Amino acid sequence: MDKKHKLFIENYFGMYLEDRGYTKLYNKKRRNYIFENEFRKIEINYDTLPSDYGFSIFIYNKLKKGQYEILIHVPNNPYDIDLKLKRNSFYALLSNKKAIESIETKKWHKNMRVFWIKENSFKVKRIVRIY
Repeated sequence: MDKKHKLFIENYFGMYLEDRGYTKLYNKKRRNYIFENEFRKIEINYDTLPSDYGFSIFIYNKLKKGQYEILIHVPNNPYDIDLKLKRNSFYALLSNKKAIESIETKKWHKNMRVFWIKENSFKVKRIVRIY
């Protein structure tokens, strides 16, 4: 994970989660962040090697084994240089009541998909007209 993505995760998602009592761990081997409290585990990945999955955030319910949701998925693409899509995913998270309630309380919601971009979305070519 490059420095730009580390700083983004720490300054946006990290600050938000740590302010709510989550502890932070950076796993150097897997190159991801894990934030935990007594009832949730949140894993933030930015995978570019060996596969190119992109930016994803998983939330695990520690109160019920095997229960998790993928909150955010932004496939890796060369056009998001300024991390605008990833920043938008953070703001989408903050505006999603079910996700916030699942992060901040013991209440768990299903189907909390907050921000999701399909893998083939960036392969579509758009015609830009210049007048």
